[in-house]
Amino acid sequence: MLSKMLWANRNASLQWQHEMPRGYAKTVLYYTSYANRMFLSQSDAKANLESGIHTAGIKWHRFLPFDALYLNFGGDIQSHFVQPQAPYVEGSYAMEQGESFTQDAKEASLYAQSVIPFSSALDLTATLRTSFYENDFFAAHIDPRVKLRYQPTKQTLWQFSAGAYTQYLHQLGFSNNGFPTEFWYASDKDFLPQRALKISAGYQQDFLDSKYRLSTEIYYTQLYNQLEYRGSALSLMTEKYHLADNIINGKGANYGLELMLSKNAGPLHGWMAYTWSKAPRFFPNISEIECYPSVHHREHELKMLLNYECSPRWNISATWIYAGGTPYTAVESAVILQENLIVNYGKHNGARCPAYKRLDVSARYRLPDWKQGEQYLSFSMYNALFSKNPIAYQYRNMYKEEVYLFSTILPSILARRFSYCSFFLLPGEGLLYPRRGSKEARG
Repeated sequence: MLSKMLWANRNASLQWQHEMPRGYAKTVLYYTSYANRMFLSQSDAKANLESGIHTAGIKWHRFLPFDALYLNFGGDIQSHFVQPQAPYVEGSYAMEQGESFTQDAKEASLYAQSVIPFSSALDLTATLRTSFYENDFFAAHIDPRVKLRYQPTKQTLWQFSAGAYTQYLHQLGFSNNGFPTEFWYASDKDFLPQRALKISAGYQQDFLDSKYRLSTEIYYTQLYNQLEYRGSALSLMTEKYHLADNIINGKGANYGLELMLSKNAGPLHGWMAYTWSKAPRFFPNISEIECYPSVHHREHELKMLLNYECSPRWNISATWIYAGGTPYTAVESAVILQENLIVNYGKHNGARCPAYKRLDVSARYRLPDWKQGEQYLSFSMYNALFSKNPIAYQYRNMYKEEVYLFSTILPSILARRFSYCSFFLLPGEGLLYPRRGSKEARG
């Protein structure tokens, strides 16, 4: 089975901010879009999958300071045009397909936030957000949130927060081969909006004359109306396909621990962060409740950043990332029947990709100042150690092969201020775009 993929993002915004005798007001008009296309082929059957989302909206924010408290309030109106994933199949094994459809959803929200200081060391931030939603049904939710902050000294900080959250857009996609083929789905009367209840506690301590900082946070989130996509790429081509039949609805939880150590002074500074997390999802089966890890779950994640000021003009930095592999649904067995591959998959999200490793390095040179301000010339290398991190698996002649997005370095040069231009050297290896002039590219 062969596959090719295209995806793209677009965004634009216009912002206006007005300073007032007391506080300020800010208004933002914005537009964002995301779309992807995936091409699959097996023997003489072909499938074309398209999906996308377009969002246009306006945000308004007002900040008012008073003697005893601070007040923020505002609103947001959004219009979502969503095209969920729908395949078009042709060939000898093409079967009746569910019709493609689009969703036109509207969303609006109002919020108010106040910071109440009880003393110089203790304050409370209270937020109340009300949201309204309309698609093929109407929904309204109220989400209260509180954050308590206690700072007995300049070096010590304690924080506690709790709140409710609502999200009206769901993100779904394949997990059986690791491709970034996710698509958006707007809540409707069959698949209700996502709800979350979150609680967290954090501690922060500065030491050695505030040159170093240690911070930690523990959190737990209970999730409701969680959707998972259980369809496979092959089922799109060999079975009768309806999107709703391939979506399962359940609940879940996110919980974990975050640790960070940072150095904030001196020519050499940076930070190191470690995260341990769990993200189980629970979905009802015919006779029992099945538990799967979330498709984005990585149990261990380590990130390090070092920055060294060589001179007033030269600065070099390096970033290292290590993360556990993401889950996917593995192939347990496969047979060829009449020149077509028939696949039996294992437990949903029951296997994991290899651990993700990457080193990025960069150098920045400060040019002589012009009237316009500071000028910089930056050099960087993405994936400097040529790490091979598979994002997918495909099968050729019954053999499993790894697919990489970038398996070599990606160098770049960036000039800021006077021309703001970028030059990227793109390696041909590993890119999943169709060749220029191919039938898929022309389509």
